[in-house]
Amino acid sequence: MTVSLQTVLRLMSAQQVLHDLSDKNQPIAPADLRGARDDVDACVSAVAGAFITDLLERNYGEDGSTTHPLLEYAFTELLSPPVSDDDPNAEEKWYRRWLFGKTTDLDPTMIKRFHRRLRAKQIQITREGGKLA
Repeated sequence: MTVSLQTVLRLMSAQQVLHDLSDKNQPIAPADLRGARDDVDACVSAVAGAFITDLLERNYGEDGSTTHPLLEYAFTELLSPPVSDDDPNAEEKWYRRWLFGKTTDLDPTMIKRFHRRLRAKQIQITREGGKLA
């Protein structure tokens, strides 16, 4: 699994903000706490998303479904909410749902991109000696 440098730096920054807030010898403003919480949530979402994407790619079955029933048990709730068209991570979220078999109305061009992306990932995993499903 790969996590971008931007995500790591953002997570470290969010951590520092939390440390700064906790080191104050005064009450923390609710807005400051909410901002720190939102930054941590965004970072955790990015890391968890990368992890889930990698897991789904490695377990994608030849029949077009994930092959391990525990994945469905673990991630159905996370992958069920609708994706907003204005979400900057919408395509990544649709990709995970497509890998999971939870999309029905994707643009054919997007589906082709997803197939190419999955195939490239499977080739990479195989070259690195990793396991598929």
